[in-house]
Amino acid sequence: MKQASAHLTLGDGLVHCFVATLPDGLRNVNELERYLAARLEALLGVTAEDWKIAFNPDARGQRMLVCACERSPLENLETLLLGRQCRLASCQPFWMREFSARRKLLPESGVWFAAVGRQDVSLIGHDARNFIEYQTARLGDSTSTVASLLQRCRLTHGETQARYPVWVSGITPPSDLEGCWDGLLRFVPATDNPHFKDSEKSRYRMALAGVDR
Repeated sequence: MKQASAHLTLGDGLVHCFVATLPDGLRNVNELERYLAARLEALLGVTAEDWKIAFNPDARGQRMLVCACERSPLENLETLLLGRQCRLASCQPFWMREFSARRKLLPESGVWFAAVGRQDVSLIGHDARNFIEYQTARLGDSTSTVASLLQRCRLTHGETQARYPVWVSGITPPSDLEGCWDGLLRFVPATDNPHFKDSEKSRYRMALAGVDR
């Protein structure tokens, strides 16, 4: 009997992502792993051994996107799935699954990509080479809207990056962007995934109802 595969999408609030600036002199992947573990500990005040850290070792440039999730819940889930003859094939935060699905459609010169979930909003900056920014916030107050995150990033990046077009993917269109963003704005619903068949879209729409819980 062929073993089934599970592809897990987590709410962005369950995964800690950050863009690390890499120092000169890192000689191999082991040194890179130790450096990123130290950065995680410094940012969260946790013990890195208790977390699973994921990154792309082939990424080029001085910045690298890092994602980390608590190890114990993931290992418990993997054990549960194995007991049901199923393996965990992939585990990604909501924003990453949305970004990856549209990666080839996004402007190559640079883009701000926002993913709006049920309870969280995440903003990703990507230039021609790599990720340059990641921020996430809980929805529900004036500092956690897509517009406020965009304005904050404008202050921390150069004029060129500030003019990148904005793509927003999510469950509902963000009304707070109307009239306050002078860049190119495009909204793409979360279920409008170019890799989905029609039958898959309805299942994904149902899954999104609980993605942040």
